[in-house]
Amino acid sequence: MASLSKIIKGYKGDLARVHRDSILELGNRVQDGTPVDKGRARASWSHSGPIQIGVIHTFTSNLEYIIPLEYGHSKKSAPHGMLRINVRNWNSIVKEQI
Repeated sequence: MASLSKIIKGYKGDLARVHRDSILELGNRVQDGTPVDKGRARASWSHSGPIQIGVIHTFTSNLEYIIPLEYGHSKKSAPHGMLRINVRNWNSIVKEQI
């Protein structure tokens, strides 16, 4: 029978994998949900910080028009944005990764 510490270590590894995969999936969805004209907005997204549990994750874009785009300025963008809608779906993203 496996020792309790080995079982806990296994769960920590699983938890770290689910967390990492969920963060990466969130970033993919934000990027894929960004409307494309010339592709600058979609390519401008970045993630800062290490992908670790307990670390605040920040997705940013340095484009001057990303906020209007997020709030539906473009006819190609949904009024719910690409970042807000995907962050709202965080729980379902995690469940998919489990």
